[in-house]
Amino acid sequence: GSEGFKPENLHIPRYQVIVHEYFHVFQIALSGDRAEPIWLFEGGAQTMENLYSQQRYGESAFEHSLFPITATWVNDPSPLEGYEYTDADNNYQFSTFMTLALVKELQLQRQMSEVDALRLVLVDFQNAKFGDDNWKEVFAETFGMWPEEFYGTLNKYTITESPEEWYEGDVVDASPVMPSQDLRIEDIFVANP
Repeated sequence: GSEGFKPENLHIPRYQVIVHEYFHVFQIALSGDRAEPIWLFEGGAQTMENLYSQQRYGESAFEHSLFPITATWVNDPSPLEGYEYTDADNNYQFSTFMTLALVKELQLQRQMSEVDALRLVLVDFQNAKFGDDNWKEVFAETFGMWPEEFYGTLNKYTITESPEEWYEGDVVDASPVMPSQDLRIEDIFVANP
């Protein structure tokens, strides 16, 4: 948006884009160029860019719980598995919400720490996909649930009419899945920090 081009804000979007795109290079290197599901590929990169911005600049889209996250795909996010619907997922907000909801679900179901769950989602899953044509099987093996089982957990998040006049429609309250503010990116990439 226009705010990103003001001199006092120029550093943030500029570096966020670099982090986002570089993280795609990392994902591709681990996965053997297998980007599916797109919601996790793009949501992972968006998560990483916001973690970077939060750590480096003390501000990110996490401060506002990624608002707005349209509630369109809460009951069936499967269209976001491919690139056909990425334009409709404005700035990958819903994909990022799904990525963070998966992290939260792993924390709850498997009693994992936040850092370990982030590592499993952002690193280990991509690494496990290498050479495998069926990402859904790798998802089930890595996370202990099938994608459809995970999708069923998304309806537990509150959906309300947008509280902001500038955005119309129903939105998801993603505040319960926002990462801790004291997270360090380095810890995600170092086993047993």
